[in-house]
Amino acid sequence: MTEQSANGSQAASEEPTNEVLGYLKAIKIVICADGMLSSSEMENLRKGMEQIGLDTDAMREIEEFDVRGVRLEDVLPQDELSEEGARKLLYTTIDTAKADGLYSEEERHAVARVAELLGVETSILHAIEALVDFENAADKLRTALFLEV
Repeated sequence: MTEQSANGSQAASEEPTNEVLGYLKAIKIVICADGMLSSSEMENLRKGMEQIGLDTDAMREIEEFDVRGVRLEDVLPQDELSEEGARKLLYTTIDTAKADGLYSEEERHAVARVAELLGVETSILHAIEALVDFENAADKLRTALFLEV
């Protein structure tokens, strides 16, 4: 079993669960849905893996995971996520997909499929997409106001 720290991240010395690897593989499928994997998308995914304390071998497994021909249904764990967990997974997936400044139609469809598989309503999905857009806009405004002086 994986130990969780107070903030919910895995202890670095523990191996990740199959569920965690499945969620990360699903994110990679989404960000590759448009046939491209940008360096900024991969960097965003790496940072997320570091934040949850994924070990080097597990990170390499995700980085080397070949998404060709793999369906989301094949990697998303069958265990039901909590509503909050499903929303957080969608948030992370959308944020990673938008890391390169693009959110292609293929990525949108893949995210919608993840939401459907997780039982998240379309209205909630759209609200999460809007939140990611709002946060990205706030970051750009903050940079323009304070860092580009």
